Amino acid sequence: MNAEFKELLGEVVKHLKEFTRSQMVNIDILLGQVDIITWKGLKAVKKKFSSEVGILKWLPPSIFYKASYPFTVVSHERFRRELQFFLSGGGRWFKVPKIYEVDEENTILIREFIDGSKLTYELGVSELLGKVLAEIHLRGYALGDVKPSNFIVSDGIYVIDAEQAVITSNNDLFSWDLILTLLFISYRYVVEPKDFKIFVKHFIESYIEGGGSILNVKSIFSIRNLSIALLIPPHTLKSIVEVLSEEKII
Repeated sequence: MNAEFKELLGEVVKHLKEFTRSQMVNIDILLGQVDIITWKGLKAVKKKFSSEVGILKWLPPSIFYKASYPFTVVSHERFRRELQFFLSGGGRWFKVPKIYEVDEENTILIREFIDGSKLTYELGVSELLGKVLAEIHLRGYALGDVKPSNFIVSDGIYVIDAEQAVITSNNDLFSWDLILTLLFISYRYVVEPKDFKIFVKHFIESYIEGGGSILNVKSIFSIRNLSIALLIPPHTLKSIVEVLSEEKII
């Protein structure tokens, strides 16, 4: 048993003991780590990167997808990753919230509240989403966690959660973002396969036009991504393959 695994196991045991001692578990710990507050007269978001959330939320992907993406459960590392990504600023196609206050010791960030709607994968957003991921990848970042609730559509697309973002030049990590995005989109269009294919076509074309490497797209069905690809409904998976073939990518 290596030292890293022993340390991780120790953290799991410690928090399980704390939970079993309590008669009630705070539901906020289980479901989230953010509060909406007023900061110097402004509506803001306070995010506490807790160990409990790290264990409950990120332990499964850290174990099952360890070979695919470097997820972390460690609160200080999740805090560092998100802060680093937000401080790098937005770009032409995406934006990030402003950071108001940083408490490194307690792993707390207070940031701008973004008023808008969650990403819903309507057809009209397909091209913009492709350009957003292309620009993020061109900057040398992979997000790791690209679920739609991590994006807000306002005057553009905001990335509001980046606690698994890493700096990398690894095509496989960029392709992880792509295949995971396609997984989420596939369930949005599971009964609308024609619209799904249109979305995928525009998304992939815009990703490449936005500067995203074709190697990242080719790596979508790499061995490392196979576990995610198998979660995509067969008929929508077929549409992805058709689009990549029509675009002469595979």
